[in-house]
Amino acid sequence: MGASGPVSQPPTGGARATLRAVSALSTAGRWFLKHRRRLAPGVIVIGAAAVGGQLVSALPRDLQIRYSLGPSHGDVVEARIAYWLDGQELKGARFQWGEGAPATVRHTVELAPGRYEIRADLVETSRVRSVRRALRVPAEGEVRIDLYEGVGHDERAP
Repeated sequence: MGASGPVSQPPTGGARATLRAVSALSTAGRWFLKHRRRLAPGVIVIGAAAVGGQLVSALPRDLQIRYSLGPSHGDVVEARIAYWLDGQELKGARFQWGEGAPATVRHTVELAPGRYEIRADLVETSRVRSVRRALRVPAEGEVRIDLYEGVGHDERAP
């Protein structure tokens, strides 16, 4: 008897699943090629919406901030507030009062999303109090920041 070539056996188990996957991909590829012109506007709209959403979330927005000056607010005659991002001062505000500051000061500032450091100098007749606070933008509603309690104070003569 002579030697014969290898005997072909039907695929089993994993090989059968692989053949089905390749066949499905081939069918999907043919379907896509056939319908790509009809799909293009939808793909463009979805892509533009995704990119537009990212751009809108990165735009600066008005942020309402309410600063609480604490129980000694009447001694404060000036407040200098600066908004720092990545080691650079981006925005600032200065408030002055001849008869002493109110208990709270409202300020609207336009800031892009990010983690800011607020540096505030509260000038009193006998000293200057420096306060640092953290601020994360975006924030919803009015943000309340106290400038009188906790860590972050440094006192010096005016």
